[in-house]
Amino acid sequence: MCRVRFGVRSDGKISFLWWAELMAGGQTPLQLEQEITKRLASYISEPEVTVIVQDSKSQRINILGMVVRPGTYLLTGSATVLDAIAMAGGFKDFAKQKAIYVCARTPTGRRSEFPLTIKK
Repeated sequence: MCRVRFGVRSDGKISFLWWAELMAGGQTPLQLEQEITKRLASYISEPEVTVIVQDSKSQRINILGMVVRPGTYLLTGSATVLDAIAMAGGFKDFAKQKAIYVCARTPTGRRSEFPLTIKK
């Protein structure tokens, strides 16, 4: 049995000696296992592959505006907008809490803005 550990680069790819690169970002561990197994099959008979996520640092959010600590934060688990504001230390005294926008990129790369009222 041979055990090999790989890390996912910041661009979401893994480099292998046998083939150039494999996009790991956006795949579940099971999907990644199947893809690696398929690619290894031509080099190793009956490869057994297990993918275990040890740490996920790929999702970052930027919190800007009238919060105590604006900046970039790691998104862990299923954080809500309210959780994100709390990570940034909460609102400053004169923040317009009725003028909050969540900005996100669509899969095509287009930017979308969604107005949000925290009090609701």
